[in-house]
Amino acid sequence: MAAPETAPARPAVLIDPGIQAADRIIAETRQRELAARAASDLWKAEQRPPVPEVITMPDPPARSTTSDRPPGSPSFSQKITPPEQMEAKADRTFGPRMAQIAQQLIQGRKQLDAISRQADAACGGFTTGASQGLIFDPFAPGGTSGTDYLATSSSISIDNSTTPLCRLLLSQWVDLARTLRPLRKEVEEMESTAVYAGIYPGVIRQLWSAKYYSR
Repeated sequence: MAAPETAPARPAVLIDPGIQAADRIIAETRQRELAARAASDLWKAEQRPPVPEVITMPDPPARSTTSDRPPGSPSFSQKITPPEQMEAKADRTFGPRMAQIAQQLIQGRKQLDAISRQADAACGGFTTGASQGLIFDPFAPGGTSGTDYLATSSSISIDNSTTPLCRLLLSQWVDLARTLRPLRKEVEEMESTAVYAGIYPGVIRQLWSAKYYSR
Protein backbone atom coordinates (compact mmCIF):
# COMPACT_ATOMS: atom_id res chain seq x y z
CA MET A 1 0.00 0.00 0.00
CA ALA A 2 1.37 3.31 -1.08
CA ALA A 3 1.81 6.05 1.53
CA PRO A 4 -0.46 9.23 1.10
CA GLU A 5 1.07 12.20 -0.42
CA THR A 6 1.57 15.24 1.83
CA ALA A 7 1.59 18.91 0.82
CA PRO A 8 4.95 20.40 0.63
CA ALA A 9 5.79 22.59 3.64
CA ARG A 10 5.85 26.36 3.12
CA PRO A 11 9.13 27.98 3.57
CA ALA A 12 9.39 30.04 6.73
CA VAL A 13 9.00 33.80 6.15
CA LEU A 14 11.47 35.85 7.98
CA ILE A 15 10.09 39.21 9.24
CA ASP A 16 12.50 41.95 9.88
CA PRO A 17 12.33 43.09 13.56
CA GLY A 18 12.56 46.67 12.40
CA ILE A 19 9.39 46.26 10.36
CA GLN A 20 7.56 44.77 13.33
CA ALA A 21 8.56 47.68 15.53
CA ALA A 22 7.40 50.12 12.88
CA ASP A 23 4.03 48.36 12.57
CA ARG A 24 3.63 48.47 16.34
CA ILE A 25 4.38 52.17 16.45
CA ILE A 26 1.92 52.87 13.65
CA ALA A 27 -0.81 50.87 15.45
CA GLU A 28 -0.20 52.67 18.73
CA THR A 29 -0.23 56.06 16.98
CA ARG A 30 -3.50 55.16 15.29
CA GLN A 31 -5.05 54.19 18.62
CA ARG A 32 -3.90 57.47 20.21
CA GLU A 33 -5.41 59.47 17.34
CA LEU A 34 -8.72 57.65 17.68
CA ALA A 35 -8.73 58.22 21.46
CA ALA A 36 -7.94 61.94 21.02
CA ARG A 37 -10.70 62.32 18.42
CA ALA A 38 -13.22 60.60 20.71
CA ALA A 39 -12.22 62.87 23.62
CA SER A 40 -12.56 65.93 21.36
CA ASP A 41 -16.02 64.88 20.21
CA LEU A 42 -17.09 64.32 23.84
CA TRP A 43 -15.82 67.76 24.88
CA LYS A 44 -17.68 69.44 22.00
CA ALA A 45 -20.88 67.64 22.94
CA GLU A 46 -20.59 68.87 26.52
CA GLN A 47 -20.00 72.48 25.39
CA ARG A 48 -23.02 72.52 23.07
CA PRO A 49 -26.03 74.31 24.71
CA PRO A 50 -28.82 71.98 25.74
CA VAL A 51 -31.81 71.69 23.50
CA PRO A 52 -34.74 73.42 25.24
CA GLU A 53 -37.60 71.20 26.19
CA VAL A 54 -40.67 71.83 24.11
CA ILE A 55 -43.73 72.23 26.34
CA THR A 56 -47.04 71.86 24.63
CA MET A 57 -49.60 74.26 26.10
CA PRO A 58 -53.29 73.37 26.02
CA ASP A 59 -55.49 75.38 23.74
CA PRO A 60 -57.17 78.34 25.50
CA PRO A 61 -60.88 77.98 26.20
CA ALA A 62 -63.27 79.45 23.73
CA ARG A 63 -64.00 83.08 24.52
CA SER A 64 -67.53 83.71 25.64
CA THR A 65 -69.59 86.17 23.66
CA THR A 66 -70.96 87.64 26.89
CA SER A 67 -68.79 89.91 29.02
CA ASP A 68 -67.60 88.72 32.42
CA ARG A 69 -67.56 92.28 33.75
CA PRO A 70 -70.38 93.29 36.08
CA PRO A 71 -73.11 95.51 34.57
CA GLY A 72 -72.18 99.15 34.54
CA SER A 73 -68.42 98.61 34.80
CA PRO A 74 -66.36 100.43 32.14
CA SER A 75 -64.68 98.43 29.43
CA PHE A 76 -60.93 98.42 28.94
CA SER A 77 -61.27 100.73 25.97
CA GLN A 78 -63.10 103.37 27.99
CA LYS A 79 -61.11 105.98 29.88
CA ILE A 80 -62.36 107.34 33.20
CA THR A 81 -61.95 111.10 33.37
CA PRO A 82 -60.72 112.86 36.56
CA PRO A 83 -64.20 114.25 37.34
CA GLU A 84 -65.64 110.76 37.06
CA GLN A 85 -62.93 109.40 39.35
CA MET A 86 -63.71 112.13 41.88
CA GLU A 87 -67.44 111.40 41.72
CA ALA A 88 -66.78 107.68 42.22
CA LYS A 89 -64.60 108.46 45.24
CA ALA A 90 -67.32 110.72 46.69
CA ASP A 91 -69.90 107.99 46.20
CA ARG A 92 -67.73 105.43 47.98
CA THR A 93 -67.00 107.80 50.86
CA PHE A 94 -70.35 109.52 51.42
CA GLY A 95 -72.82 107.44 49.40
CA PRO A 96 -73.93 105.02 52.15
CA ARG A 97 -74.73 107.84 54.57
CA MET A 98 -76.41 109.85 51.81
CA ALA A 99 -78.68 106.91 51.09
CA GLN A 100 -79.74 106.72 54.75
CA ILE A 101 -80.41 110.45 54.99
CA ALA A 102 -82.34 110.46 51.72
CA GLN A 103 -84.56 107.61 52.94
CA GLN A 104 -85.36 109.47 56.17
CA LEU A 105 -86.07 112.71 54.32
CA ILE A 106 -88.37 111.01 51.82
CA GLN A 107 -90.30 109.30 54.60
CA GLY A 108 -90.48 112.55 56.59
CA ARG A 109 -91.68 114.49 53.54
CA LYS A 110 -94.52 112.03 53.06
CA GLN A 111 -95.57 112.47 56.70
CA LEU A 112 -95.39 116.26 56.44
CA ASP A 113 -97.58 116.21 53.34
CA ALA A 114 -100.16 114.03 55.08
CA ILE A 115 -100.25 116.33 58.15
CA SER A 116 -100.51 119.39 55.91
CA ARG A 117 -103.59 117.99 54.16
CA GLN A 118 -105.23 117.23 57.50
CA ALA A 119 -104.37 120.70 58.86
CA ASP A 120 -105.75 122.42 55.78
CA ALA A 121 -109.07 120.68 56.30
CA ALA A 122 -109.15 121.18 60.06
CA CYS A 123 -107.83 124.75 60.36
CA GLY A 124 -109.49 126.56 57.50
CA GLY A 125 -112.66 128.60 57.67
CA PHE A 126 -115.22 128.88 60.45
CA THR A 127 -117.70 126.59 62.11
CA THR A 128 -121.13 128.11 62.65
CA GLY A 129 -124.04 126.85 64.71
CA ALA A 130 -126.91 127.82 66.95
CA SER A 131 -127.46 127.42 70.66
CA GLN A 132 -130.85 126.95 72.18
CA GLY A 133 -131.98 126.93 75.77
CA LEU A 134 -134.58 127.92 78.39
CA ILE A 135 -134.20 130.87 80.74
CA PHE A 136 -136.35 131.28 83.90
CA ASP A 137 -138.11 134.68 83.92
CA PRO A 138 -139.01 135.64 87.49
CA PHE A 139 -140.76 138.83 86.32
CA ALA A 140 -143.25 137.11 84.13
CA PRO A 141 -146.72 136.45 85.48
CA GLY A 142 -146.56 133.30 87.49
CA GLY A 143 -142.82 133.56 87.66
CA THR A 144 -142.75 133.45 91.39
CA SER A 145 -144.08 129.99 91.22
CA GLY A 146 -141.12 128.97 89.02
CA THR A 147 -143.29 127.84 86.18
CA ASP A 148 -142.54 130.55 83.58
CA TYR A 149 -139.53 130.06 81.25
CA LEU A 150 -138.31 131.86 78.13
CA ALA A 151 -137.01 129.91 75.12
CA THR A 152 -133.79 131.44 73.74
CA SER A 153 -131.62 130.78 70.68
CA SER A 154 -128.41 132.36 69.33
CA SER A 155 -125.99 131.75 66.47
CA ILE A 156 -122.33 130.77 67.12
CA SER A 157 -119.28 131.16 64.79
CA ILE A 158 -115.96 129.50 65.70
CA ASP A 159 -112.62 130.11 63.95
CA ASN A 160 -111.32 126.64 63.08
CA SER A 161 -107.68 127.72 63.53
CA THR A 162 -108.35 128.03 67.25
CA THR A 163 -109.72 124.51 67.68
CA PRO A 164 -107.73 121.90 69.61
CA LEU A 165 -107.51 119.64 66.54
CA CYS A 166 -105.94 122.37 64.42
CA ARG A 167 -103.41 123.22 67.11
CA LEU A 168 -102.48 119.56 67.52
CA LEU A 169 -101.85 119.06 63.79
CA LEU A 170 -99.76 122.22 63.54
CA SER A 171 -97.67 121.13 66.52
CA GLN A 172 -97.03 117.75 64.93
CA TRP A 173 -95.96 119.40 61.66
CA VAL A 174 -93.51 121.71 63.41
CA ASP A 175 -91.99 118.90 65.50
CA LEU A 176 -91.48 116.68 62.47
CA ALA A 177 -89.93 119.47 60.41
CA ARG A 178 -87.56 120.21 63.29
CA THR A 179 -86.31 116.60 63.30
CA LEU A 180 -85.60 116.72 59.54
CA ARG A 181 -83.60 119.94 59.68
CA PRO A 182 -80.40 118.35 61.14
CA LEU A 183 -80.38 115.78 58.33
CA ARG A 184 -80.22 118.50 55.69
CA LYS A 185 -77.54 120.24 57.70
CA GLU A 186 -75.47 117.05 57.72
CA VAL A 187 -75.56 116.88 53.93
CA GLU A 188 -74.37 120.48 53.72
CA GLU A 189 -71.49 119.72 56.08
CA MET A 190 -70.40 116.84 53.84
CA GLU A 191 -69.18 119.40 51.32
CA SER A 192 -66.64 120.89 53.74
CA THR A 193 -65.59 117.41 54.87
CA ALA A 194 -65.11 116.31 51.26
CA VAL A 195 -62.58 119.08 50.65
CA TYR A 196 -60.12 117.38 53.01
CA ALA A 197 -60.50 114.21 50.94
CA GLY A 198 -59.68 116.05 47.71
CA ILE A 199 -63.31 116.21 46.52
CA TYR A 200 -64.79 119.43 45.23
CA PRO A 201 -67.96 120.65 47.00
CA GLY A 202 -69.84 120.77 43.71
CA VAL A 203 -69.32 117.03 43.30
CA ILE A 204 -71.16 116.38 46.58
CA ARG A 205 -74.12 118.54 45.56
CA GLN A 206 -74.31 116.92 42.15
CA LEU A 207 -74.13 113.42 43.63
CA TRP A 208 -76.80 114.21 46.23
CA SER A 209 -79.32 115.74 43.82
CA ALA A 210 -78.72 113.39 40.90
CA LYS A 211 -78.56 110.04 42.63
CA TYR A 212 -80.05 110.20 46.11
CA TYR A 213 -82.45 113.10 46.67
CA SER A 214 -83.77 115.07 43.71
CA ARG A 215 -86.31 117.20 45.58
